[in-house]
Amino acid sequence: MSRRLLPASPKNVLLIRLSARGDIVFSSPMVRAFRRSYPEARISWLAESHTKNLIEHHPELDEVLVWDRGAWKKLLKQRKYLTLFREARAFVAELRSRKFDVAVDMQGLLRSGLMAFLSGAPTRIGLRPKEGSQLFMTQVVDRHRKKGNRAKVSSEYLYLAQELELDTSEFRMEVPLSPK
Repeated sequence: MSRRLLPASPKNVLLIRLSARGDIVFSSPMVRAFRRSYPEARISWLAESHTKNLIEHHPELDEVLVWDRGAWKKLLKQRKYLTLFREARAFVAELRSRKFDVAVDMQGLLRSGLMAFLSGAPTRIGLRPKEGSQLFMTQVVDRHRKKGNRAKVSSEYLYLAQELELDTSEFRMEVPLSPK
């Protein structure tokens, strides 16, 4: 690889995979890859409220942040624009208060790219988008090249981890359950 995508030693990392339950499972190895590569880093995951349960008990994560997209859509439908604006402003303030160094958009959608941008992270890396989210990225990684296996759905996450020069020696899916 000729270019280094990540800062030398990120301290505060935001992983973004908002929805698509199966893809959250497929992208879950990114948590361990970051932890093994940067053991001192704070690692957060941003998910939508209906998918947080798949990742919230991951032992290598420091926190799961939740975007309640459904509530925002409801406020928009009800034309409660001022309430929506206040909630959005508070959410962005909460994201930015974490002072992320890096945001990694593993989804490649406009809304996930926007969340990476709104996080305030100076380094924003994403898979080649499907909907124009590259406008919000500082670095874009093409999907499925030599290292990715097109026959394996989860290969694009392994490929992304390899492009980020993360430790992929134990790149396995994890969905830790709560003690209950």
